[in-house]
Amino acid sequence: MDNHQTGIHDYFKFLKFGFSRATDIACLHVRRGRITRQDALELIKLHDGKFPWTYLGKPLEKILEPLDITVEDFIKICDRFTNKKIFLADARGNLLKDRLGNLKKINDDNPRP
Repeated sequence: MDNHQTGIHDYFKFLKFGFSRATDIACLHVRRGRITRQDALELIKLHDGKFPWTYLGKPLEKILEPLDITVEDFIKICDRFTNKKIFLADARGNLLKDRLGNLKKINDDNPRP
């Protein structure tokens, strides 16, 4: 159970803080001099915060089965607890998502002062 829901945990971290596993790993590589900050940002944009339609080859429906919730319920829960200060929303406050359900952050980088 824990392994299958790790993807959900990572996604909730993204919804709450705006970063997740890809950021954590990329930061480690930058600190160790393995990749540049710019390369890390590109990798993060490519991998972090993607809606977890699958995890470890299992569809989201199967991962949610033990929790007894549907994908639609899961999306409503995600939207309810998403930090609206860091993601784009329309004039009514509805989160903007691409066709795959992925959110877009207001600021993809933390510019230096």
